This record gives sequence, structure tokens and C-alpha cells, in this order.
Amino acid sequence: MTRRIRIGERLVDREAELGRRIGATVMTTVGLSSNPDAELVNPAVRSDADAIFAGSTMRPASRRAFLGPRVEYVVQNAPCPVAVVRSL
Repeated sequence: MTRRIRIGERLVDREAELGRRIGATVMTTVGLSSNPDAELVNPAVRSDADAIFAGSTMRPASRRAFLGPRVEYVVQNAPCPVAVVRSL
């Protein structure tokens, strides 16, 4: 599990650096949870976040964004605006 978290942290830190370069304060969290939906929203609640950015994938056949259950939960329960961006 620790290896997976380290890999996740490297990926997230690399992307967060883009925001930091333009002067944004970026908070990231990587972990394992039995309740990942809430773990995506709770840090935003605790930190009084201005926004949450979440990735989504494109459905190949329809070329439409697919909001999975995790992103759907975040959009419905976040205390701040949520931007859903297409993952590459």
C-alpha cells in the first residue's frame, strides 16, 4: 500500500506544481479509504477550500464526459464550486 501512495503522491504533486507556478495555493491529499467519497469532500470542508478540481474520462463511443460515482458525490456534496476537467 505504501508504494501505491508514493506513486499517487508523485503524480498529484506533479500536477499541483502547475497551480503553484501560477500563484495558487494548492492542497493535495493521497490516501486509501473505506469511504473515498467523503475523503474527497472532507479536506475541502476542513480547509475552507475555494474550489475542488476533479478529473473525468471521456466515453470513447459518445465522446461525452463520464462522471463516475465519486465525482458525482463530490459535485453534490462539496462546500465549494467543483470543476470537472477531462483527464488526458
